[in-house]
Amino acid sequence: MGGRIILPFFKVLHMKADLRKLNKEQLEAVKHYKGPCLVIAGPGTGKTTVITHRVMHLIKEYRVKPNEILVITFTKAAAREMEERFCKLPYYQKDYKRVAFGTFHSIFYRILRAYKGYRLENLLDEKEKYYVIKSIIKTLGYDFYEDEQVIESIISEMSYMYNTLANIDDYEASSIDNAVFKSVFKEYEKYKYYNDKYDYDDMLVHCYKLLISNEEILNSIRAKYRYILIDEFQDINKVQFEIMRLIAYPDNNIFVVGDDDQSIYSFRGADAGIMIEFSRIYNTAVKITLRYNYRSCSAIINSAMSLISNNKNRYEKKFVTVKDMGINPLVVRVEDFEQEAKIICQKIIDHVNQGGSYSEFAVIHRTNLQSRAFIDAFTIANIPYVSYDGLASVYNHWLLKDILAYLKAAIGIDRRNSLIRIINKPNRYIPRYVIEENIGKEGDFLDNIAIYSSLNDFQRKSIYELKDSLCRIRSMTTSKAIKYIRGYIGYEEYIRDYAFAKSIDVKLFDELLDEINSSSESFAKINDYIEHVRIILESVDYKYNENRNTNAVSLMTMHKAKGLEFEQVFISGAVDGVVPYIKGDDISLSELEDERRLFYVAMTRAKRVLYIFVPKNRFSKKVYPSRFIREIDSWLKDYRNSFKCGDKINHKHFGDGIIKGIEKRAEDYILTVEFKNDTKRLNLDVLLKNKIITLI
Repeated sequence: MGGRIILPFFKVLHMKADLRKLNKEQLEAVKHYKGPCLVIAGPGTGKTTVITHRVMHLIKEYRVKPNEILVITFTKAAAREMEERFCKLPYYQKDYKRVAFGTFHSIFYRILRAYKGYRLENLLDEKEKYYVIKSIIKTLGYDFYEDEQVIESIISEMSYMYNTLANIDDYEASSIDNAVFKSVFKEYEKYKYYNDKYDYDDMLVHCYKLLISNEEILNSIRAKYRYILIDEFQDINKVQFEIMRLIAYPDNNIFVVGDDDQSIYSFRGADAGIMIEFSRIYNTAVKITLRYNYRSCSAIINSAMSLISNNKNRYEKKFVTVKDMGINPLVVRVEDFEQEAKIICQKIIDHVNQGGSYSEFAVIHRTNLQSRAFIDAFTIANIPYVSYDGLASVYNHWLLKDILAYLKAAIGIDRRNSLIRIINKPNRYIPRYVIEENIGKEGDFLDNIAIYSSLNDFQRKSIYELKDSLCRIRSMTTSKAIKYIRGYIGYEEYIRDYAFAKSIDVKLFDELLDEINSSSESFAKINDYIEHVRIILESVDYKYNENRNTNAVSLMTMHKAKGLEFEQVFISGAVDGVVPYIKGDDISLSELEDERRLFYVAMTRAKRVLYIFVPKNRFSKKVYPSRFIREIDSWLKDYRNSFKCGDKINHKHFGDGIIKGIEKRAEDYILTVEFKNDTKRLNLDVLLKNKIITLI
């Protein structure tokens, strides 16, 4: 029988019936046998079904041995789900368990363990790596070893360099001072070498170097894995792809599934261009597009496609939705981000009171900072939630810890430790030995330092000024106190100097301080705000662990949303400067397309209802609707209702004006607008479609 696996008759019937559930394109992909194949699988098109059924088809129809098949995904959870789905197919046999399902890292580790003797106990996990890097920064004498943001930037730069196979001598760091990065990198490499350690990035590079330097090992791997299937191919990076090319050669039985429109990890080194160029790299590749979307209603998919079609570097594709038309995405104008959170809370509460469940909802935002308003609002409203990004970076950031230290010192909570934290923020040039010698002394900490004999007049004056400022803060509202700390005391200027010295984008710190201000506005008393922060810090990690997979609202960034789906989705903060994150003409074409893909991913998480919120103000400053809103065909019907008599508008050609009248004619809306020198009657839909008018 040539080693062919024989299935019982009833299982063959089961399998044929199961294949009949597939659509034409899915079936074509499942039946692909040899050679390279690219499957373009948009959101909700059934890519997991295709991969699992193709594995089974290879075994049953083409006599491929299970242990010759390698299925690679990007996360452990995805690999586990893929294997579970495969095992549940009605014609599964125990022998099929020899199919290798795994992540890139797990597969590469198996190779390194088998041929180079790598052991798990020598692996630096992400937490260990973080503390090693932190220790190196401190040893090198840099003063930012406590700054989580800087440490994460260095780690990200390292990963990006590895994933793109860049050389340290030629590499230019983009998020941290280049000289600082290279000095830390070189010390980290020394640490790993002398301590016989490796990290997850090393797995990739070491595996690549092993295979290109040892043909015997490479041929052994090629013989082991004759058929390769890769999920989420749009997220592959250079080193991962080069390893896969090496293993697949010369038969090139490489079957890849992905969606270039969902490539959102370029900052990690993912290269969507590899998927775009796949048919050029393999000129015999079969290309199949899965056209049927089984997740979302037509209105949502049509709107999402009208957005993403503005990207140029992509495969052209059209989807057919299985579900009915549904409702157009609802564009909701609100005053600010605080009101946005309150309105979303109320919509969730109303739905649950009518018999719905919390788990139907997801709130998706561009940056982690935006989650602060929702964590506050959900906590106050007792809405169960799970934060997929963990603690909002506002609440676990050292900036907030500094601000809280000022507030605590002012009202006498843990005063000594609080003062130690902020005594040189901004720099008052108080030497460390002076601080340490006064830690255990009786009496007021600042008074003891002020009378220290070695201090000069400037240092002594700065201590008295700090003491006076803390007395003033004691009688202020929380919001006013924080503004006082930022401005009069000079904390904001200190932060700007810090950001400049470390080559960090000061926008990140400005937004953090503004979020801290916003979070404090609901608490007049300083003590109440400190207690609020304590409750949040205690509850968020608990909520993540306890509420996951239960009846809770999901709160996440656009990056975390990928691969998930929900009945109802709220997209938060659809304004320029948030999404896209970079405003106006400062953004490059590639950055703009990255941001558009993020928005597309967020939109396509919704199955039935999609709300897009557009605040008018952020941190008491006017903001404007995201350009992505204007690229969605369905937005007009909802957004034009935001224009009212008396609103101020800006016209690209006529300048600022005031709406004096709105008249509905058939399907059109006609505005009467009074400009400085003239009054005009204008077609609102034409103005909006051509991006000529904005509310101010």
